[in-house]
Amino acid sequence: MEAGEIKRHVGSRVRQLRTAAGLSQAAFARRVSLTQRAVSGIERGLYMPSVETLLKITAAFGVGAATLLEPKSNPTTPRDAAIDALCTYLRSRRAEDVRRLHRVARAMFEPAAGER
Repeated sequence: MEAGEIKRHVGSRVRQLRTAAGLSQAAFARRVSLTQRAVSGIERGLYMPSVETLLKITAAFGVGAATLLEPKSNPTTPRDAAIDALCTYLRSRRAEDVRRLHRVARAMFEPAAGER
């Protein structure tokens, strides 16, 4: 990948993670101590964030740097895309929230004792 491609790729991944987490650019910027303008520039691939900023971004989403830097193939099905989006969102939540959602999902999708 050329430098311009890398900036666009990282920016695209930041945008995907931010939107999956349900954050506006302004809210995300506050979370990682950047301006909304800086977030916009990163997402549009105008410039590459510093290593320090990349670490702040990955910490905010609870992902490794490889998530932003490595080329990722597109999900093969809408189901895979939905799972990826859900996982990205859950990484931004507290462990307690994830456990609560897991209990709700199990209650919704597992048959009741009498239905088995």
